[in-house]
Amino acid sequence: MDFISYNLYIYIMSFKDFMSINPTGLIQNQNNLSKVDFVNKYGDLSMKYDKLTATGDQKNVLFYFVPVILLILMMILFSKSTQRVDENNQPIERTSTEKVLRLLAWIFLGLLILTTGYSGYMYFMLYLPQYKLWFSELPMEAKKQLNLINTLNAITNNGNQNIRNYNSGSGLINIKFWL
Repeated sequence: MDFISYNLYIYIMSFKDFMSINPTGLIQNQNNLSKVDFVNKYGDLSMKYDKLTATGDQKNVLFYFVPVILLILMMILFSKSTQRVDENNQPIERTSTEKVLRLLAWIFLGLLILTTGYSGYMYFMLYLPQYKLWFSELPMEAKKQLNLINTLNAITNNGNQNIRNYNSGSGLINIKFWL
């Protein structure tokens, strides 16, 4: 085997190993290039909107995890502070710790309602109107490119989910992303 053939063989084998680990790598790379191109061409259109990134995504999404965390904590606290009964089905009075946990659970329920309302306000009243205005200002070529970026995101996410399913032993990989 000569030097060029050997290097080509190494390159093909390393590419094969890369594709066996992440078959959506090429699509993901293309998507990153498309995003960079989109931001270079049309990113300045989103500068006047404070809730949008250059690709039209929402800037502050971390706050949406707060209601989920509060819901989990609230459920744990309510389960730890439930009324106990004795062998005669008579309720046993709660201990002071259980009363404090119950109070915290009710406080977390109130916070959950507030943060869910605020999250809905942030999305429906702040982000969505800005996105609609921004999207209406985009030229047709930019809308097509944004559609391509979103499609490549969906393909990549579907491919990554298929890889996780395959690696977890749940069956054969679904090759939808190649079609």
